[in-house]
Amino acid sequence: MLPETDRRVQRLTIMERISLRTIYRDNGCWEFHGHANTYDYPQIEYQGRHQLVSHIAWRIMKGKKIRNGFQLNHDCDNPRCYNPDHLYEGTQADNLRDLRERGPQTYFPKSWDSSNELPEPQPPMMKRRFL
Repeated sequence: MLPETDRRVQRLTIMERISLRTIYRDNGCWEFHGHANTYDYPQIEYQGRHQLVSHIAWRIMKGKKIRNGFQLNHDCDNPRCYNPDHLYEGTQADNLRDLRERGPQTYFPKSWDSSNELPEPQPPMMKRRFL
């Protein structure tokens, strides 16, 4: 039997689960601070497998799948951001063009550490709009 806290988390929608681990930045980024892959793109277990948080948010909030041959690129250059207003459907060539135009970006300061505790819950802007 699952502990009480695990049962409560299981009853939340996927967007509620994501929101619990999100920091809402002043620049509009919605940063997920949970498990991330080796490229620092956040993932969460959903529908029986680990999926990218940005892909889940895109499907739910935009109401469409990512087309074959395309990927989600970040206008904000923040791999942990899943705000659909900061994402666009593009190709790897588009992503490389952005890199050439903007230059390499290092989004997180060295003081940031994924093991840091999350701050107190923030006003859930995403929650008001999409849950």
